[in-house]
Amino acid sequence: MATATKQQVPWTVDSITRKETTQRPSPPFTTSTLQQAASGRLRLSPQRVMRVAQRLYEGITLSGGVREGLITYMRTDSLTLSEKSLAETENLIRSQYGADYTDGPRRYKTKSKGAQEAHEAIRPTDISRTPEQMRSYLDSEELGVYTLIWNRTIASQMTNAKLDKTAVDFLVKTNDHILHLRSNGSIVRFPGFLKVYGDRGKDALLPDLTEGMKIGGPVADLAPGTPAVEISKVESVQHETQPPARYTEASLIKKLEDEGIGRPSTYATVISTIQTRDYVTKKGGALIPSYIGIAVTHLLREHFSTYVDTKFTALMESELDLIAEGKFDWIQFLDRFYRGSEDNQRGLEKAIEEELPKIEFPRIMVGTDPKTGGAIVLRIGRNYVYVQVEGDEDRSATLPVDLLIDELDAQKALDLIVARDKSKEPIGVHPETGQNIYALTGPFGPYLQLGEQEGDKKPKRISLGKGTDQSSIDMEFALRLLSLPREIGIDLESGKPVRAGLGRFGPYVELNRVFVSVDTVDTLFTIGMEEALEKIRNKNKKTVLKELGVHPESGEALQVLKGRYGPYVSHQKVNATIGKGRDPEDVTLEDALALLKEAAARKGSKKTRKKATKKKTTKKKVTKKKTTKKKVTKKKVTKKAPAKTGDSE
Repeated sequence: MATATKQQVPWTVDSITRKETTQRPSPPFTTSTLQQAASGRLRLSPQRVMRVAQRLYEGITLSGGVREGLITYMRTDSLTLSEKSLAETENLIRSQYGADYTDGPRRYKTKSKGAQEAHEAIRPTDISRTPEQMRSYLDSEELGVYTLIWNRTIASQMTNAKLDKTAVDFLVKTNDHILHLRSNGSIVRFPGFLKVYGDRGKDALLPDLTEGMKIGGPVADLAPGTPAVEISKVESVQHETQPPARYTEASLIKKLEDEGIGRPSTYATVISTIQTRDYVTKKGGALIPSYIGIAVTHLLREHFSTYVDTKFTALMESELDLIAEGKFDWIQFLDRFYRGSEDNQRGLEKAIEEELPKIEFPRIMVGTDPKTGGAIVLRIGRNYVYVQVEGDEDRSATLPVDLLIDELDAQKALDLIVARDKSKEPIGVHPETGQNIYALTGPFGPYLQLGEQEGDKKPKRISLGKGTDQSSIDMEFALRLLSLPREIGIDLESGKPVRAGLGRFGPYVELNRVFVSVDTVDTLFTIGMEEALEKIRNKNKKTVLKELGVHPESGEALQVLKGRYGPYVSHQKVNATIGKGRDPEDVTLEDALALLKEAAARKGSKKTRKKATKKKTTKKKVTKKKTTKKKVTKKKVTKKAPAKTGDSE
């Protein structure tokens, strides 16, 4: 319809609405807002950004070997900046951007529940250290986080941005209807803080229009002096009620903060824990609950609802604050939590005693079987998750490991059960072994099986790859696949066999446990030794984009190489990124040497930091108790002097 509307020219400008709007800067970062911004702008997980911030806080070795902390304490929920930093920031804004960009210090008040303002907001320790000046001392993640903090601190003290917004309504006549269309534009009159922080400062210009004006038609149809305006694009924008979006790491942190749950130091740990324990799965940035996570949540809500109530958690945080302030006895708090209280508040000990016998094997309702009316439930087994029609144990099927809750409904569950029932019948018998051949589906997708399982001995199985339709597998194709792996030949250098096979990740060739993917299954039966060895030997070969010359010190060849994150140069375990926006052909030998020198300095600085922060374990000196023998002093015996008798002569 949008394409057809574009052809219905000329359009008439029905009305034009103009208004001036003001955008205010955001306050400086707290722990939660830093994690949210780093998640959205730098694609860093909360745990990762806190590690990087910790390094910036502990200190970076700058020129002259001086180690300096670049940011203030990064676990804080305060929005306060010191008077000294406010004055320094104002002076920097005046000198770098002009007096129009500051109206003096801006002070913010913390609104979050239970905020503790013992620390400042997160800011650079020295605002004069610009990100550009720190570039040679920081790695890419450190520079990204420091730049984010520096920009946000500066922007928080700048003036408001002023924008002019224009909305133009058009009338478009068709054969049957009169359509009302709208075009929006904006002009940044004064960027203010957007000059430093924000990507919303781009102009969306509209042509000079007046009410009643005709646009889009032939020039001959226009009134004299009316400028010709072309209609470049028409978009159909649907406004439908959408379900609430899944939480991302950033939005979940914001929710925790809004509900008063946890402290700044706990947010990253919470996000990390629910992922480590497989309670959620990350998909396109969204946190999708896993089946284990849903089952645990159902169990806690049904049997221990008190402890998963956000009000309970927020109240506990308040009580812990009172304990820290010495206004509440911690022994009394723990006793009430564990054993309960006289006002019939059940403690944890009694809750476990009463609820434990009631807890059943975890099950999640999926839907209803339209034929039998039986409930379709999801159950979590020891190794895998499966769906089952209750009342009929034979009607069950294992779920693929990559099938998320968003993709599972009653029909999908029934399709899996039907496919499993069909797979119980063999597709044929192997002509040589006489064993049945089955096309089955497991947690990792469809596969072929030769024979039945006997005790602990597993039958031969061949993966068919994701998305394979089992009904399309005929006996001829099955026999070819079951003949794999195929030995192509013996490698003369290693004396090891070169094989072609089909695995969980598709068709491959292999030599001495080195696997390389090939394009199709048919290739497995046609590929020769020379081609297979070439693929294996070139597996880790780097793509050279440009030869630069010889390194002046080592004599090794320098090349611009193709990397996962863009072109780079490498020399003796030092890699230096060139940047995706730069043409590798423009890089010279001198450029490469300069980039390598900067990268080596950053690497050396990082090693020094690690060495300095490594915990020194001092062996405890064990001093043996000195045992002193009792000194036995012999009694000194003095001989009696003879009596004087006078002179004898």
